[in-house]
Amino acid sequence: MSKLSSTLKELYVGKEFIYKSKYGGRPQGTCTDINISNRFILDEETTELLKNIKNHLDKIEYKRTPTVAHQPHIHVVSENGNIYDFEDCYFLNTDISFW
Repeated sequence: MSKLSSTLKELYVGKEFIYKSKYGGRPQGTCTDINISNRFILDEETTELLKNIKNHLDKIEYKRTPTVAHQPHIHVVSENGNIYDFEDCYFLNTDISFW
């Protein structure tokens, strides 16, 4: 994760962006930081088991190893301290050779 974090920070910190809000707005800001956390899910069987047993974990013998999957969850931090989902941020490109 540290390589991803340092690469994203190098690319985007200090850059202006537009946030595409699900409510229709398009606020603009400057990226001051990139935060990365992990989101996890368990396999369906383990998830269902945990939903059904809640307070009875100490009484259950679980005989298989659950499958755990994760993905990075990336956030853009603006100059005002607001946090936005990276996938909803569009960074302004001032490099005309991009087109």
